[in-house]
Amino acid sequence: MNIQDELQKIHNQYGTSEKANYEIQKLFDKQIRNCDFMACHFTKQLLAMPNNKLESKTVREHYDEFKKRYLEDNSSN
Repeated sequence: MNIQDELQKIHNQYGTSEKANYEIQKLFDKQIRNCDFMACHFTKQLLAMPNNKLESKTVREHYDEFKKRYLEDNSSN
C-alpha cells in the first residue's frame, strides 16, 4: 500500500474535515498493526531456529506482549 496514495484518496473524498482526520488515524493504526504483525512473524521464526543467538527471553517477552495486545484482544471480539 502506498501511504501517499491513500492519504490523497482520503483528502479527495473528505477534504480537511473531522472525518478525514478519523480516516487518516485509522490508516496509520492499520499500518502500525501490520508492522507489528510482520515483526511478530519474524520473531516467531527466530524462536523456531534451533541455534539462534538472540536473547530468547527478551524475544519471547516481546512476542508474548504482541499476543496479548493483538491476538487475545481480537479473540474476545
